[in-house]
Amino acid sequence: MRLIITSIALLVGMFFIDFSLKAQHDSGTTFCSECAAFDQLWNAEVISASRKVQKKNEAAGSVVVITAEMIQKRGYLTLEEVLEDVPGIDISIRQPAGEYSAHFICRGISDVGQTNMLLIVDGVIRNDVSNGWMRNIGYDFSLTDIERIEIIYGPGSSLYGANAYAGIIYIVTKNADILRRKNQVEAKINYSSWNTFSPEIYYAAKFKNNLKLQVTGNWFYSEGDKGLKSPDPGNYFHNNYEPDSVITTEYGKIPNDTDMYGKTKKIADGYDNSINDIYFKFLANHGNFTLGASFSSRDEGLSSEVVGYEYFANTPGIDYRAHHTGKILFTKYEMDINRHLHSLSLLSYRNTRILPSTGFVYTYQYQSIDNVYFTLPDKYKRYTSDGSAIRFEQQFNLNIREVNELIFGFHAESQTRQYTGIWLGEVPDFNSTIVGSTYPNEKQSVVPVYYSANLSFFVQDEMRLKDFLTLTGGLRYDYDADFGGVFIPRIAIVSQPWHNISIKLLNGKAFKSPTIFQLYDEWRGNPLLKPQYINTSELEIAIKTNKRLNLRANVYYSAIKDLIEVAPNPDTLTVPIGPNGEKETYYQNSGNTNISGLSFFADFQITRPMIFSLNYSFTFRDYFVWIDNTAMHKLNASINYNLHDQFNFNLRANYTGRVKAPSTNLYFYPKTPERLAMAGYDYVTEDDPDGYLDGRLLLNFTFTVKNVFWNGIKFDPQIIIKNLLNTQYVTMGRQSGSGVRPISDLQPFIQNPYGYIPPYHPQTGITFLLRLVMTF
Repeated sequence: MRLIITSIALLVGMFFIDFSLKAQHDSGTTFCSECAAFDQLWNAEVISASRKVQKKNEAAGSVVVITAEMIQKRGYLTLEEVLEDVPGIDISIRQPAGEYSAHFICRGISDVGQTNMLLIVDGVIRNDVSNGWMRNIGYDFSLTDIERIEIIYGPGSSLYGANAYAGIIYIVTKNADILRRKNQVEAKINYSSWNTFSPEIYYAAKFKNNLKLQVTGNWFYSEGDKGLKSPDPGNYFHNNYEPDSVITTEYGKIPNDTDMYGKTKKIADGYDNSINDIYFKFLANHGNFTLGASFSSRDEGLSSEVVGYEYFANTPGIDYRAHHTGKILFTKYEMDINRHLHSLSLLSYRNTRILPSTGFVYTYQYQSIDNVYFTLPDKYKRYTSDGSAIRFEQQFNLNIREVNELIFGFHAESQTRQYTGIWLGEVPDFNSTIVGSTYPNEKQSVVPVYYSANLSFFVQDEMRLKDFLTLTGGLRYDYDADFGGVFIPRIAIVSQPWHNISIKLLNGKAFKSPTIFQLYDEWRGNPLLKPQYINTSELEIAIKTNKRLNLRANVYYSAIKDLIEVAPNPDTLTVPIGPNGEKETYYQNSGNTNISGLSFFADFQITRPMIFSLNYSFTFRDYFVWIDNTAMHKLNASINYNLHDQFNFNLRANYTGRVKAPSTNLYFYPKTPERLAMAGYDYVTEDDPDGYLDGRLLLNFTFTVKNVFWNGIKFDPQIIIKNLLNTQYVTMGRQSGSGVRPISDLQPFIQNPYGYIPPYHPQTGITFLLRLVMTF
């Protein structure tokens, strides 16, 4: 606590010291690094909004830009931490995120693994091939070689295809051309709470023959707090006992092991949230030709993804893990065919896998029994999947005349998508699609493999009608072998009546086909799903009032048709509920709805070395109706103080307002006869339940010492404090949050309690991270 008070006092002290020196700084002629950083907030370049490089305020889209300098000053470790500071983003499970690598909501839109947004790095898609999940937002990725992150809100299907439904995250990495010398190495060493250790390296080199090489590597290891230091008010992960009976394949339901007093074993408290992630990337460039490759391995505990009384979540010797890998290989060639026509060709191969070490052991079925009547081993439930895609993209940029630019092209893709193999007991053979022991009957089965091809053509015309007025129109045709063809239009009007004002009127449509997971998942799959569509209109106004203040406001309205989401089973006769609760909730086209909202941004250079940034989002559906799992109000703020370009202080605040629980999340609602009947037993709720999770305020602090030189090596040590106030909090349970814990007196006697997704996810308190950055 003394360190917290000292840090805040120091930051405040710097503020007042700066005012005393203000006259000296303002009248000086020395370079002001914070002035350049502030100018970048207004004049940042982007490439994602229109597939060409242009100023952010001229782009036909609503874009947030995070620069490499912001990443460094704020002490971000993962892409998820970046998203936490972005308006309209709600994160359910922080890393490690469990079976699915991402759990966040953008403008009220999400699903399992967030398949409604597209992640693109240097032009190459990173989403999971088979399931569409967003990958690489955690520790299986490196921010070290990033030049900037562009986050585009709203439909992007007219330029990027199906997954660009709610938005796009487009990452541009560093170019070796910016090197001041032939070779450069940047190495980072991170050490943090819970025996967390992470080395990172970035190497770049330029050779005389114009060959440029770049290598990025990252290893992140953490034992985690095992969920033992995080709040768990409902005892979903603490003080639980094995059930008194267990389901087995051999004998049906049988009594569980007990002690001499007839009591079942206590389940280990907490959950495995350890991390052992790896990321490697290679990039070579010669002239107009680029060759790149990357590998990522995400090997993590499943954390609080499922309730701790139905799974051995933290028992020594019993795996409770997710292990995913991803491989990327791409080649890119671009050239000026003539002074009017530019060509970009991109060929990529993408492979994403779920390895057989992904799995767990149930407490209420298929677990080990060892008594005088029965002897049975633990039977792991394991998952495997393998998906690959080969994609070719061709884009042309044609300058018809100075006021008219045409962008057109096509892409063709072939995908091989394997539905998840689900094994029970037997060790999986990853190289075979034959499952020797299938869950739940332990019989042999064959994993379906789906082959698909899609082809698209796109065109965009950008016309400068006046010096201050630009009209952009676009059209894309996508053909999917499974769902047919669809036309996707967009239109944008961008006006800059004065150099310090930008006005945008935007309209775009998008579609998204159901994923393999949504169609065929064992618990929630629905093979009758149709594609979903969205039509978004928005108005954005940006004003630079003077040299020190930037303001931006955005309002949007999204009309959604045939939204795919998990919902309660509406007809149990047509879709029977399985013996373990399968299909209690499942994916459905829930009909038509709408989502609206507004965002506000402000950047204020208080003094030359001090910048204050703020953003706010207000999100709702229909007429100011709360959206499940989404905060209606969210506010982020940051203040950065750079003292003589030697010491940097950054304080960030994240306020998340109340979050509405879905009706299936009984923990947050008062008990009623109907809800008790649905659960079938008396259960735990929060104190004074009202259907909402209370809001919270988090502070994060980063202190950096800059430009310390020794023996030709530049050192930049950092202290990063997350959750500075040690706030004890949970986030809303993902999706349905349908896990219903029996009251303690009943807990061991309810063999298979209702639901399995916890109603909340415990979060850690204050953590300290020491980072040493070395450049040579």
